[in-house]
Amino acid sequence: MDPTKDNPHLEAFVHTFDKLSYVGVGSWHGNTGNAVDNAQSRAAHGSKDILITYNDGDARPNQPNESDHRSAPPKGGPAIRKNENNHPAPAIHPNIHPEPATHPNDHPVSAAHPDNRPAVHGGVPSPDHDDGKAPGVILSNKSAVDETYYFYDNYWNGNGTAGANFDNPLKSVHVPAGHTVFVSLPSSFKGRVQRGHLIPATWVEFQIEASNDHKAHGDVSVEQGNDGPATIHATDGSKSSNGFTNVIKAEDSAYQKRSDGKRVIASTMGNWMGGPNQAAIRAQQRIRTQAYVTGGTGVPDVASANRRLAVDFY
Repeated sequence: MDPTKDNPHLEAFVHTFDKLSYVGVGSWHGNTGNAVDNAQSRAAHGSKDILITYNDGDARPNQPNESDHRSAPPKGGPAIRKNENNHPAPAIHPNIHPEPATHPNDHPVSAAHPDNRPAVHGGVPSPDHDDGKAPGVILSNKSAVDETYYFYDNYWNGNGTAGANFDNPLKSVHVPAGHTVFVSLPSSFKGRVQRGHLIPATWVEFQIEASNDHKAHGDVSVEQGNDGPATIHATDGSKSSNGFTNVIKAEDSAYQKRSDGKRVIASTMGNWMGGPNQAAIRAQQRIRTQAYVTGGTGVPDVASANRRLAVDFY
């Protein structure tokens, strides 16, 4: 739903819930608010509430120090993450992610639940022609099974934050096991690529052209789950790269069975399906300098001056 402040028709509708729930604009920060809302904002009798909140900014608690990730992981659903180097990468975390990176702690949650959504229908998607210069991704399937990879452009991008997209992929491409293809993308792309369309899943977050240096930037994130290793590399000769190539082993409580039956490591940040999985956080501390595990710092940025990145899924 839109924020009620931006949609008068929606505001009129939600006020039909007056006296059943607190909906509208209360007195706050110098604003007088709505009289009915002010009356309803008082504490009620009983032990159960439903509260729907909209915030124009980032209302998450401050991120813990790197050393505190195990004991005090940030809370919240997938969303958007702050990016420490101002190179927005695709944000894909259901909470709030950095801009070239996508991290589940900063993604706006879409109404559709990706883990229960049916596959996108249509013909078998084909790779694009590569002239060696066009912006995009050189995508390699280094696994032993054929895969279809989905590219999600962020719903919005802000100052160091971005809104993850869970239900409207920009494009998808089928890659046979052991093959490499080129995927052309607009220079405005900021988002992620992942195996399939479900979460939990490993995200490779990136943007094709940053506004400040016009380079492509990216990273790997397991904040919204880990369904296998992935890496990202620059293709401009700088040899910049990051990610991980070995399957992470974790205790049983770190895993979640997806709707497709695959057993994967759960989200470390949480989303509409549940909160942060502490066992998943513990198991992935070993890769915290190679992929985002629970926050927006500590992972070196991968930058490529030619607006082309290489992404490998294992």
